[in-house]
Amino acid sequence: MDSAPRRSWLDRLSISNVTMRDLPVETQLSVTQGLGCRGFGVMQHILPPTLASGDLRKMLDDHGLIASACAPYPCFLLSHTAIENGRFRIHHDGYSRQRIDEIKRSFDWFAPLSPSTMTIMTGGSGVLSRSKAWNVVCEVFVELADHAASLGFKLALEPVRPEFAADFSIVTTIDEGRQLLEEIRRPNVGLMIETFHVAPLLELDAQLGRAAAHIVAAQLNDAMDHPRSIVDRLAPGEGEIDLAAIIGTIEATGFDGWYDIELPDANGRDQVALVEASVAGSLVAFSKAGNMANDKRAR
Repeated sequence: MDSAPRRSWLDRLSISNVTMRDLPVETQLSVTQGLGCRGFGVMQHILPPTLASGDLRKMLDDHGLIASACAPYPCFLLSHTAIENGRFRIHHDGYSRQRIDEIKRSFDWFAPLSPSTMTIMTGGSGVLSRSKAWNVVCEVFVELADHAASLGFKLALEPVRPEFAADFSIVTTIDEGRQLLEEIRRPNVGLMIETFHVAPLLELDAQLGRAAAHIVAAQLNDAMDHPRSIVDRLAPGEGEIDLAAIIGTIEATGFDGWYDIELPDANGRDQVALVEASVAGSLVAFSKAGNMANDKRAR
């Protein structure tokens, strides 16, 4: 008996609000809807501080959109993140009870949106040894996972590209993320696979295969081989990442979730044009990935 058909690519494509951070929320939603995407990723720190989550839920409903890959504020466990001129400034001050409580309150704020996933980064280890930081992250993740479960959320742990990990994460590979999840042992915690972060990993296909049961979300973006910073990303199809190959491997794991387009810095480019180019490039990569899968099945 044939398995149920998968959703179309556009039905699984989402635009993160950070990609249109300088535009009004209504414009962001209208652009996303107009391009045929069904998902809208919400990073809380990008939103107007006075916007209530219930009002945002109504706006999403009015545009036929679903809250997909979302991120609380704060979203780092071991680092304090201050917003200065709309950008993150990282302070390595270790574990903070106050920060964890703030994350839980952010989860509560998101409850009316029923997000598909909530992305969490560990933050850099800072003054802590790696082993101490690892133990703290495991303990805190259990607490946050249990709170998220009470709200019906899944959490998505995001590994960070190794050359930028010192400030942002103690998890730099998919294998390390899988190891952390196996220590946490909470069914509502999985992995966020972002193409920018995983592209340089050795044995990427094998790491994705080993993590097959844990992948709950994916983010699409592109980059040159040696990006200058963690936000030095390009629209899908404009860089040197083999997106089709990565998508094909992710799909082979059985993943049927959202692909969220996330570009934190437009580098002065018109943000609507950037999103349009990103959707077009993503659809090309999806098509190539589908053709590659068909070729494999034909062999």
